[in-house]
Order: sequence, then C-alpha cells, then structure tokens
Amino acid sequence: DFPVQPRVLECTYFEKGEAVFRWPDGREERIPEGSVRLTRYEEPFGVSSPSPLCRHVTVGFEAAYTAEKLTREDILAREPRGYRAPSRGLEVLCPPGGLLAGETGAVEKLLRRLVADHVVEGPAGELSCLGRLLELLGAYTAATERTAFFQSRDISPAAALYVQRAVRYIAAHLSEKISLRDIARELRIG
Repeated sequence: DFPVQPRVLECTYFEKGEAVFRWPDGREERIPEGSVRLTRYEEPFGVSSPSPLCRHVTVGFEAAYTAEKLTREDILAREPRGYRAPSRGLEVLCPPGGLLAGETGAVEKLLRRLVADHVVEGPAGELSCLGRLLELLGAYTAATERTAFFQSRDISPAAALYVQRAVRYIAAHLSEKISLRDIARELRIG
C-alpha cells in the first residue's frame, strides 16, 4: 500500500501484465498491459496484479502541482499557448486511467531513456534527467491531446496510427514533391 505523498508523481509503463489500483473507498482501476499511467499520491492506494508476471518501468519525482479534472471537450477547447512562458506553471494533460497501448510509443521510449540517464551523477546528470522529464511530460500531454482529438471524430486507434504515420512521412519529405501514391506506398495501403 502507498501512503499520501502530496508532491509525488510517478510515470509508469506497464510492460508485461496488467495492474489493478485500489482505493480504501472501494474504487478500482484496471491498467492493461502496454499502458502508461501518471500516478498522483493524493490519497492512499494499493496496487496488485492478477497476472503471473508484472513488469513495469517507473520514474518517480517530486513537483509542486495542482490537478483538475478535464473532459475530452475541455481538452479540445483549450486555447493553444504558442511559444511563450506559461503564466501559471506548466500544464500536463493526462487522461483518466493513463495512455492505452498504441498511444504510448514516444512516452515509453522517453521513460526508458530517463531511467538510463539517471545513473549519471552530478549536475550534468541532474540537468539531463530534468530535461528528459520535461520531454516525457510533453510527449504525455501530446499523446493525451491526440487521443482526445481522434476520439472526438470517432477515428479508430488503427486509423489514428495511419494518420500519424502519414503526417510523419509528410514532415520528413516537406522539401520534396509528394503524391498521394507516395504516402499510400509508405503506409503499405495501396
């Protein structure tokens, strides 16, 4: 069981096996294999796994933060900030239950890199980890926004992956003349 720790956050990738979070009031939340979850320690909770093997990658950190519940509509209606200093701190968006498998690619890779960077001691290691942590929280927020966008348009997760791959291909070939046939060939759909 985990006690209340108001300034502690953990980002966990559930690599193998599912986890079940339980709170004293009887609430339960199942986290499927392949998911990423940002956990706040605002109330005591326990975690168990019905799987014979549960393997995860976790990074814990302390931060001053406030949390508020947002709906998908709230996320979609937000004004983009552009490149300027935030007036009330950084905003990290995270869906209830975390990111599901298929939405976790960049976050999982950054989480693993952060764990690997943690062994570097001294100021350089600390700054490297802090930079990687901010990158991780940015990727988590981007994945949350993408998920909200695709869910609002009833786009299946498989279709969303095709859209993401197409956008990456276009971005990588901006200086070239690209045809629809080129994109279809890249996506192996035609």
